[in-house]
Formats: sequence, C-alpha cells, structure tokens
Amino acid sequence: MKRLSLIAILGLFVSFCAQAQTAASLSPAGRVSLPHVVPTNMPGVYAFTQPPAEFDPLTASNEELESWGYRPRPEVTEGPTAQAQWLEEVNPALQRVIPELVRRPDAFNRQLMGLELKSKLKNATAATSGNWSGYALTTATGGQPFAHVTGRWTVPTVKQAPGTCSGGWDYSSQWAGIGGFNDAFLLQAGSAANVFCDIGQSVPEYFPWIEWLPASELVIYENAKTLTLFPFAPGDYLIVTVSATNFVAGVSKSGTLSFADVTQGWTLALTFTAAALGGSEVTGKSAEWIVERTEVGGSLATLPDYVADPWFDAGATDLAAVAYAPGTPHTATAFNITMLDNSNANVSFVNLLGTNGLWFFPEGSAVK
Repeated sequence: MKRLSLIAILGLFVSFCAQAQTAASLSPAGRVSLPHVVPTNMPGVYAFTQPPAEFDPLTASNEELESWGYRPRPEVTEGPTAQAQWLEEVNPALQRVIPELVRRPDAFNRQLMGLELKSKLKNATAATSGNWSGYALTTATGGQPFAHVTGRWTVPTVKQAPGTCSGGWDYSSQWAGIGGFNDAFLLQAGSAANVFCDIGQSVPEYFPWIEWLPASELVIYENAKTLTLFPFAPGDYLIVTVSATNFVAGVSKSGTLSFADVTQGWTLALTFTAAALGGSEVTGKSAEWIVERTEVGGSLATLPDYVADPWFDAGATDLAAVAYAPGTPHTATAFNITMLDNSNANVSFVNLLGTNGLWFFPEGSAVK
C-alpha cells in the first residue's frame, strides 16, 4: 500500500469509536435489512463486507444482491454490453475493502460555475464553464429524477504544462455525479490527479474520493492514521456508481457508492445518509461525467496537463429504470461542456465516442 503524499489536511479529527447501534437499524433507505455491513470510521457511513465464497451473483435474487451492496442484475433486454459491465462489478476476484474517510476541508468539487450556452450539436448543446468539462444530462420537465450514475474511466497521468514549474500545485478531478448542474445539490465520487512542482521536481498524487456538497472532499483511505491509500495509480481502470436512494417529495437524503479499482483488484460499497457526509440532499435533476479543476483554498485551481482521459462508459438511470447516456439522452437534455481557464480561454474539452464513450483532452494553458 502507498501513502498519499503532500496532501494538506487541516484539523484531522477521526473517530474510531465502536458504534453500538446496528447498521440495519440505521439503513438510509429505512426499508431493507442490511446484515452484511459494518461501520466505518465516519458515523452514519457503512461498508458492505465480502460475500462468502459460495455466493453466486449469477443466481442470487435481486434482494440478495442488494443485501450485499450490488445493483440488480440487468434484464436480458438491456443487451450483452450491460450484462458484461455488470459482471465486471460483481466479479468475486475483486476484494471488498473497508475504507476510512478523511475530510480535506480546503478542497471542493463544486457545482457548475459560469455556464454559457453555445451552438447546437447533433444530440446536445455545446456549452462552456469555469470549472467543468464533460457531459451533463438534465431531466425533462416533470420527468423522473436520476437515481444512479455510472462512469468507467482510467486515472490520467498529470504534469504541469510543458516548461512550467510553478512552485505550487495544479489540481484536477474526474467524477460521476448526481445534481449540481442547475442547483447546488451534488453527490459525486471519483479520482483526483494533482501535481506539485518546484525547482524542476514534480510530485504527482492520485487518490479516490467522495463528496456530498455543501461539505468538502472526503479522501478514501486504507488507514487514515498513517495517510495510507489503497493501491491507486495513473492508468488504473475505475468503475464508479453513485446512487441517490429513498426519494421523498422530490429529494433524496441518502445514497450509496460502489467504487472499484479493477486494475488493483479492490472494490468498496458504501451506504450513508447525506448528513453523514456533510451533505444536504439531491433532487436528481441532472447527471454528470466530468473532468474538473478543483476549488482549493477558495479559488479554482490551475488545471494540470492530464494528457488524455478515456471514459469507456457513461450511463445513468432514473427512478423509472429508464437508461440514459450522453449520446442517447432520450427525453433528457444533453450538454457538451468545455472548461475555461481564468483568462476565459478553452482549457479542457470532451469528445463523444459512440453513445456512451467519452474522451477528454486538455488544451490551451494546460498544455503550453
């Protein structure tokens, strides 16, 4: 396992107290017994444990799958791609881990800032933003909220722009999320790829995280006391699904996270309340797949040169179990977003590959 280098974590107060209440009684959904979870270091956040060797996801009922933190098996009508992707997520070779979460109080992956609409594309509207690049879908008027968003991508390699060694940090994040396009309510999870450079020496850092605004980023550690990460590196293939659960009166105040580093062979599944993560709620009015320049210390950071970032799948499902993708938005409205730097020049853009593949590229001040 490796350490997370040079991350400034202010006021590190982590409670490792045993929790007497059962996880089932505190289930965010309040409707399903969860016998296969254990408390994490953060009260109100529970982790699903490794199923026994005899557990077979191919024959398990949807209720059994849910009790182990897996999403339901796709219907045959959803096609072979959906089946293959689901099998990746439930692969018993992936080792379930119990994470520890630590807040970075100065780092935020914010809601969309400075949206400006541009030209119409084939199935989307081109737009620019001060902090996001990627795709967003918004629900139709009166439509069902998005409840599940999945992304599959590789962690990019980062460096400062050629010929640049700023004496400080450049920050980027890659995430899938629910909300934040047309409101301030956002549940998201993904990877961070940051780089420090001084006197010609570069030190990159890569780590997984989860966040529910308005609270700041939570780093996912193996051991918070020693700031030790689970194995995590550029080039790793990730599968990330965030879900908003138990919608009441148009909002959800609980959720789940499934995060797999397929390359390194580990996975985790969490269930939590919004309050446990420091969040408020989500309305599910939008779903996103984003490369972002992180807000650090109250300002948007400089975006590093991340070379390229391929996403192999970007999908969302609403409460009616209708599937959406950037290239097949159906009744939703799709936006192709280009990020601007502090000089309002393009700095990161995305290309759509097929219906649900994305390829991100830096440009402008990030690469020169």
